[in-house]
Amino acid sequence: MQPIPEDLPAWRKSLRAELIAARLAVPRETREVAYAAMGSHLDAVKDAIQGLVIGLCSPFRGEPDLRELVLSWVDAGATAAMPALVEKNTPMRFRRWSRDTPMTRGVWNIPIPDGTEVLVPDVLFIPMVAYDWQGYRLGYGGGYFDRMLADISPLPITVGVALAQSRIDTIYPQPYDIPMDCVLTEAGLHMPVSGELASLTIDAAACRLRELAVSRRLPRVQEAALEPPRVELSSPVCYAAEFPGYFGETTEKKP
Repeated sequence: MQPIPEDLPAWRKSLRAELIAARLAVPRETREVAYAAMGSHLDAVKDAIQGLVIGLCSPFRGEPDLRELVLSWVDAGATAAMPALVEKNTPMRFRRWSRDTPMTRGVWNIPIPDGTEVLVPDVLFIPMVAYDWQGYRLGYGGGYFDRMLADISPLPITVGVALAQSRIDTIYPQPYDIPMDCVLTEAGLHMPVSGELASLTIDAAACRLRELAVSRRLPRVQEAALEPPRVELSSPVCYAAEFPGYFGETTEKKP
């Protein structure tokens, strides 16, 4: 096991900058092909998450754009929700979202659903700056997803989304870090097997997703899930403000 960096926050901060730059260096056309492949993988397992509330985010800085895919599911009767962060350093809340949803701007000028029903996602597509062989996610450092997940019971099915090139040896997970249930890349769907991410066939991934939904008793009863959030933080608020436009303004080997 590699030793934990002496200054883990600084190490993560440096790695974020490096990996975001690497993602943006990929030609747009190449990224679009990769993201189309991700959409195809996800669409192939949509029946496994049928009837569940889908949570997703608007893309930022070269992240995958899953909006049109999810909207096609909504057109067929699915329910989707997007973050509606209206105050800094507060738990993230999601509101119902569709093609006709009026949008406004949140506290960091990010488009958010305007006044629609508050929902708690049963399945949550989470953007990742990086991920490791155990499925732990490196995000932007704001801690918003960590705090949200700490407030929800049962946990939603978490699907981390990133380019395959974003895989690293380890993020040096801390107690507040929560591993993803599934990692989606252009190469396919990956889920933990004996504690390590493994590539699964569509059928196997769909089966695992159904099992997770059953074990967590999803879909949840929305009214029961919308209780006042706890106020304590489950993870530190770090460097989100250093990534303008996102929460602040603007190879495969084990460790």
